[in-house]
Amino acid sequence: MFCRSGQVLNLSNNNISWIDGEALAPLYSLAILALEGNNLHHLKFKTFLSLHTSATHITLSANPWNCDCELHRVFSKILYVRHLHVDDYRNVTCRDPPQLAGSSLSWVDSQLCLAETVTVLVITVTVMVTVVAAVVMAERNRKRNSGKKWDAESQTQT
Repeated sequence: MFCRSGQVLNLSNNNISWIDGEALAPLYSLAILALEGNNLHHLKFKTFLSLHTSATHITLSANPWNCDCELHRVFSKILYVRHLHVDDYRNVTCRDPPQLAGSSLSWVDSQLCLAETVTVLVITVTVMVTVVAAVVMAERNRKRNSGKKWDAESQTQT
């Protein structure tokens, strides 16, 4: 199926559960990709890397999305690529985990990985404090030991 703006690929309502990373590679000039109403739980960002037109419009709603940090990262990357447009992003809703079922990913995504981010920050700060403490202790030991050598040298000279 073709339209004036380029190629259109309508794969809506086909029970598609995954898309191979290379599946869209031959369709680099795709203008519209309709994937709503399938059985997609996850996506990989590299799936869309081969789409190089000035604008590829993608529809992804009505899939049973598993809203986790990985899906959040994928959608964040897709949304920041200038030539990729998820036209129905506000209608992409979560099925899993159960506490997010029915929630719009656009509403959830800013809060979705907060715990993971906090954990990474705590680990980073802990490592930094440990490294600084080790450097301070090493420097203190170095000064203490160099002071002992100086004392020992001055006592042998007298």
